[in-house]
Amino acid sequence: MFETGPVEYPFADVEVCYARKIQRRICELTRRIVGEPMDVVIGCEVVARPVIRERLCGFCISISAADGAEAERLAEKLRSEKVKTCPATS
Repeated sequence: MFETGPVEYPFADVEVCYARKIQRRICELTRRIVGEPMDVVIGCEVVARPVIRERLCGFCISISAADGAEAERLAEKLRSEKVKTCPATS
């Protein structure tokens, strides 16, 4: 009747929470770029480029992934990278 084992969900996402001190800056930035992509950069590498669907004014955001495996890879990168200074881009 019931199957056991891993469950695959049709939609996968990763929740990212950030410091309270940058919440207002994220909200203002995303207000200006609704409908456009925003690079998510970890360790000087763009790991995701989600399209901003609405202003992001909370303390956490959700990044959609194609499937559970992609979401897990992104979450692992987010957990493992240390902060470093990257060269400026345009």
